[in-house]
Amino acid sequence: MAASNVNAMAGSMQEEFATMIFKYSASPKDNDLGKLAHEFAALHNMNLKPLKLLNHAIQQSQPTSEFVEHLTHAGWLAARSVLTCRQDIMFEVLDSVLTEAECRALINRMSPALKSVSGALSRLHPLGEQRASKTEYCLSVMENKRFADVIWQRLMDSEAFASIYKYTQREGCGMPLGLAPRLRLLRYEGSDRFDAHYDRIVPDEATGSESLITVLIYLNDGGGVDFSGGETLYINPENMAESVGVVPQRGRVVLFEHCLYHSGSPLQHIDDSANQRKYVMRTDILFRIQAKNHDKY
Repeated sequence: MAASNVNAMAGSMQEEFATMIFKYSASPKDNDLGKLAHEFAALHNMNLKPLKLLNHAIQQSQPTSEFVEHLTHAGWLAARSVLTCRQDIMFEVLDSVLTEAECRALINRMSPALKSVSGALSRLHPLGEQRASKTEYCLSVMENKRFADVIWQRLMDSEAFASIYKYTQREGCGMPLGLAPRLRLLRYEGSDRFDAHYDRIVPDEATGSESLITVLIYLNDGGGVDFSGGETLYINPENMAESVGVVPQRGRVVLFEHCLYHSGSPLQHIDDSANQRKYVMRTDILFRIQAKNHDKY
């Protein structure tokens, strides 16, 4: 394909062309398409790398002491997949997406605005009936598109890229638009909990987008380091043996589609004198609104 055609399509950012680029990056087989992808990426200052380059480019950048001001796209191929669930479910766990310093900066910046959240929400159970889902935690919300874009770029430079692409092909939902800029810090302590539930699809008519994939970012360590318990459980109610528990680890990210039934386990207080707190940040991957989705939840 000629460079003039690249320029013509790049001007309007047509979804069909962008989807083609996305498909190439997940399965690089066509050299001509590869050239097209990189020309398109250069036009839009995109850090688009075929997955075959990942193993040759893993590097660690120095952790930053500031929050957003010093975040860059460079050196973030260190994020690696550590757990993948069933092939028919979008579920990916990545380590080292955020540095320890960045996790601390997020906690310090968002903690002053934390407010208690508690109640019983009506949630659809996998067996079909509505059940109350008890929630107790503290919540802080921050809008920060710049930070969301940086994290999105890191995810695109990781093995999650291929999983997201497979999800778009299965669901026919088109290419992702990026991460939602609405970042939610959740703090769990004492007997705080979040019972089993599905995450809801949230449409935004103003932007023409909706959430389909949940993104959890753990900001401190479980496994008895900063706290005990607090695992995120992904539940198959028809076969509990297929359920998966993820232990929080600083900088670890979990991506999963909203229809995956899950819960947040309570903390285990082995030592009553210990001031245990779990910090996790939640956002979502956004897609163009699909009318078919709003009969699901």
